[in-house]
Amino acid sequence: NFKTTQELIDAIENLLYIKILPITKFHIETVSKLKVSKNHTALFDHAVIAHAITGTLTMMSSDRKFKNTLHRA
Repeated sequence: NFKTTQELIDAIENLLYIKILPITKFHIETVSKLKVSKNHTALFDHAVIAHAITGTLTMMSSDRKFKNTLHRA
């Protein structure tokens, strides 16, 4: 059990080798410009996609809804 949120974040990053990235106003601006398919309404997915676009990161997913459902405006 973790006593604080920071302890949980540290455990995720250090034990699982996962970097938790912050959401900034630039990511929110990118989300607002996405053209969203009616079939893909998961807001968290939109945030992940915006993060990849804003940071010019490569995004991979096994979620079939990612394919051809969101496009940059």
